[in-house]
Amino acid sequence: MSDRNIEYLLDKYRIKQKGEYWTPEMEREHTKKRRTDEYLAIADNVSDRLSLVGSQKDEVKHMIRTIQIGDLHRTADIYTIITALCVYVKKCYSKNSFNWEKYQVCRENGLTEKILITVLCNLVSHYRKKSSLGV
Repeated sequence: MSDRNIEYLLDKYRIKQKGEYWTPEMEREHTKKRRTDEYLAIADNVSDRLSLVGSQKDEVKHMIRTIQIGDLHRTADIYTIITALCVYVKKCYSKNSFNWEKYQVCRENGLTEKILITVLCNLVSHYRKKSSLGV
Protein backbone atom coordinates (compact mmCIF):
# COMPACT_ATOMS: atom_id res chain seq x y z
CA MET A 1 0.00 0.00 0.00
CA SER A 2 1.45 3.38 -0.94
CA ASP A 3 1.89 6.35 1.39
CA ARG A 4 -0.79 8.26 -0.45
CA ASN A 5 -3.38 5.59 0.26
CA ILE A 6 -2.46 5.47 3.94
CA GLU A 7 -2.69 9.25 4.27
CA TYR A 8 -6.01 9.23 2.44
CA LEU A 9 -7.46 6.61 4.77
CA LEU A 10 -6.14 8.37 7.87
CA ASP A 11 -7.76 11.61 6.74
CA LYS A 12 -10.98 9.91 5.70
CA TYR A 13 -11.52 8.14 9.00
CA ARG A 14 -10.18 10.91 11.21
CA ILE A 15 -12.60 11.28 14.08
CA LYS A 16 -12.14 12.38 17.63
CA GLN A 17 -11.41 9.42 19.88
CA LYS A 18 -12.45 9.21 23.52
CA GLY A 19 -9.81 10.93 25.65
CA GLU A 20 -8.14 12.57 22.66
CA TYR A 21 -7.59 16.32 22.82
CA TRP A 22 -8.54 18.41 19.83
CA THR A 23 -7.88 22.10 19.71
CA PRO A 24 -10.74 24.35 18.63
CA GLU A 25 -8.87 24.94 15.37
CA MET A 26 -8.74 21.21 14.67
CA GLU A 27 -12.45 20.92 15.44
CA ARG A 28 -13.33 23.81 13.09
CA GLU A 29 -11.15 22.40 10.32
CA HIS A 30 -12.72 18.96 10.67
CA THR A 31 -16.26 20.41 10.67
CA LYS A 32 -15.52 22.60 7.64
CA LYS A 33 -14.09 19.66 5.67
CA ARG A 34 -17.04 17.44 6.60
CA ARG A 35 -19.55 20.08 5.49
CA THR A 36 -17.71 20.72 2.24
CA ASP A 37 -17.70 16.99 1.51
CA GLU A 38 -21.43 16.88 2.25
CA TYR A 39 -22.09 19.83 -0.07
CA LEU A 40 -20.02 18.21 -2.84
CA ALA A 41 -22.05 15.01 -2.51
CA ILE A 42 -25.28 17.02 -2.83
CA ALA A 43 -23.84 18.79 -5.88
CA ASP A 44 -22.95 15.45 -7.49
CA ASN A 45 -26.51 14.22 -7.01
CA VAL A 46 -28.13 17.40 -8.34
CA SER A 47 -25.72 17.76 -11.26
CA ASP A 48 -26.34 14.16 -12.32
CA ARG A 49 -30.08 14.80 -12.29
CA LEU A 50 -29.60 17.99 -14.34
CA SER A 51 -27.33 16.12 -16.81
CA LEU A 52 -24.24 18.26 -16.24
CA VAL A 53 -21.02 17.01 -17.84
CA GLY A 54 -17.49 16.87 -16.39
CA SER A 55 -16.31 20.47 -16.75
CA GLN A 56 -19.69 21.78 -15.63
CA LYS A 57 -19.58 19.60 -12.51
CA ASP A 58 -16.06 20.84 -11.82
CA GLU A 59 -17.26 24.44 -12.07
CA VAL A 60 -20.01 23.80 -9.52
CA LYS A 61 -17.54 22.06 -7.20
CA HIS A 62 -15.13 24.98 -7.52
CA MET A 63 -17.86 27.42 -6.51
CA ILE A 64 -18.77 25.28 -3.51
CA ARG A 65 -15.14 25.12 -2.37
CA THR A 66 -14.45 28.84 -2.75
CA ILE A 67 -17.71 30.49 -1.68
CA GLN A 68 -19.49 30.47 1.65
CA ILE A 69 -22.69 28.77 0.53
CA GLY A 70 -24.75 30.28 3.34
CA ASP A 71 -23.88 33.80 2.17
CA LEU A 72 -25.66 33.25 -1.15
CA HIS A 73 -29.08 33.09 0.51
CA ARG A 74 -29.78 33.43 4.22
CA THR A 75 -33.08 31.55 4.46
CA ALA A 76 -32.90 28.98 1.67
CA ASP A 77 -31.97 25.36 2.31
CA ILE A 78 -28.49 24.18 1.28
CA TYR A 79 -30.09 21.80 -1.24
CA THR A 80 -31.90 24.75 -2.83
CA ILE A 81 -28.77 26.90 -3.03
CA ILE A 82 -26.69 24.12 -4.58
CA THR A 83 -29.51 23.41 -7.05
CA ALA A 84 -29.48 27.11 -8.02
CA LEU A 85 -25.72 26.95 -8.65
CA CYS A 86 -26.16 23.86 -10.84
CA VAL A 87 -28.99 25.54 -12.77
CA TYR A 88 -26.78 28.60 -13.30
CA VAL A 89 -23.94 26.50 -14.74
CA LYS A 90 -26.37 24.49 -16.90
CA LYS A 91 -27.87 27.72 -18.26
CA CYS A 92 -24.42 29.17 -19.03
CA TYR A 93 -23.48 26.16 -21.16
CA SER A 94 -26.89 25.66 -22.76
CA LYS A 95 -27.08 26.65 -26.41
CA ASN A 96 -30.84 26.38 -26.60
CA SER A 97 -33.38 27.86 -24.24
CA PHE A 98 -33.19 26.16 -20.88
CA ASN A 99 -36.37 25.78 -18.81
CA TRP A 100 -35.13 24.87 -15.34
CA GLU A 101 -38.67 24.68 -13.93
CA LYS A 102 -39.39 21.45 -15.82
CA TYR A 103 -36.73 19.51 -13.90
CA GLN A 104 -38.10 17.51 -10.99
CA VAL A 105 -34.99 18.09 -8.86
CA CYS A 106 -35.68 21.84 -8.93
CA ARG A 107 -39.21 21.33 -7.67
CA GLU A 108 -38.14 18.80 -5.04
CA ASN A 109 -35.49 21.12 -3.63
CA GLY A 110 -37.85 24.10 -3.55
CA LEU A 111 -36.11 26.27 -6.12
CA THR A 112 -38.20 29.29 -7.06
CA GLU A 113 -37.45 32.15 -9.41
CA LYS A 114 -37.04 34.52 -6.48
CA ILE A 115 -34.49 32.27 -4.76
CA LEU A 116 -32.63 31.74 -8.04
CA ILE A 117 -32.38 35.48 -8.65
CA THR A 118 -31.20 36.14 -5.09
CA VAL A 119 -28.53 33.43 -5.25
CA LEU A 120 -27.26 34.66 -8.62
CA CYS A 121 -27.18 38.30 -7.49
CA ASN A 122 -25.19 37.34 -4.40
CA LEU A 123 -22.90 35.19 -6.53
CA VAL A 124 -22.17 38.13 -8.83
CA SER A 125 -21.65 40.35 -5.79
CA HIS A 126 -19.14 37.86 -4.38
CA TYR A 127 -17.13 37.79 -7.61
CA ARG A 128 -17.25 41.58 -7.92
CA LYS A 129 -15.76 41.94 -4.46
CA LYS A 130 -12.95 39.54 -5.35
CA SER A 131 -12.18 41.28 -8.64
CA SER A 132 -10.41 44.60 -9.03
CA LEU A 133 -13.77 46.23 -9.85
CA GLY A 134 -15.16 45.46 -6.39
CA VAL A 135 -16.62 48.27 -4.37
